[in-house]
Amino acid sequence: MVGDGSVRYLDVEHPRWSLSQAEATVGTNEALKANNIEEPDSEPAYYYSLGVDVVRHPPKRLEP
Repeated sequence: MVGDGSVRYLDVEHPRWSLSQAEATVGTNEALKANNIEEPDSEPAYYYSLGVDVVRHPPKRLEP
């Protein structure tokens, strides 16, 4: 929401992200617990991307 109480959104365009497998060492992970999500039994998968160029269009007001 913005100051006048309206909701704004914007469209973005970008090519698909290229993902590569990664390794990570996680000391404490509270994200799942904080959102009441049960931790899976399987090992996590880690990926990273070098990023992509993004085109952002001007914000628009969401009409009810």
